[in-house]
Amino acid sequence: MTTHEEPGARSAMQARLEHVRRNVAAAGAASASLGAGAEIAPLPSSDVATVCAIDAASFDAGWSESKYLACAGRREAYVLRVAAPDASHDEPARIGAAFVVTPHDDHVVLARLAVAAEYRRLGLATRAVRWALAFAEARGAARVTLHVREGNAEARALYERLGFSIDARLDGFYGRGSPEAALCLSRRCGAADR
Repeated sequence: MTTHEEPGARSAMQARLEHVRRNVAAAGAASASLGAGAEIAPLPSSDVATVCAIDAASFDAGWSESKYLACAGRREAYVLRVAAPDASHDEPARIGAAFVVTPHDDHVVLARLAVAAEYRRLGLATRAVRWALAFAEARGAARVTLHVREGNAEARALYERLGFSIDARLDGFYGRGSPEAALCLSRRCGAADR
């Protein structure tokens, strides 16, 4: 018996495997500069429910488990594990933040970034964004882009401090009936923080 393979199916699978390989290599390169006290790793499926809870507490419309699982399968979803502020040395690290980086031909999109409430204002978002910038640079991307709610002053200040600038204002980005616009921000890879 012979098997019949659809034309292009093999090349599509090879492209997907190459995409995952490049993400793995870039993630390793980005993690080298993370520093002590934190670890960034791919999101395991066993932690998706925890990440969805952090996401739901961070955004009006949280992402679904299936969306995070799909990103995890492409090695685009990551968690930043840190020791609990009140933990003993024997206690395992907890998920302090989760984020999604989506590579494209010439740029990487920071598609999601959520920090657990008890870890906010401790620099985890800064570490995650710097990791995403290093990831993009390791993949050979020219820039990192993201969207942020126009009224999210804290996030906008973070991104501005890290060298992002506004490229566009997008009315209606968050759906019909939403009065708030999104700002499309970007930063060139290799650029300095402000």
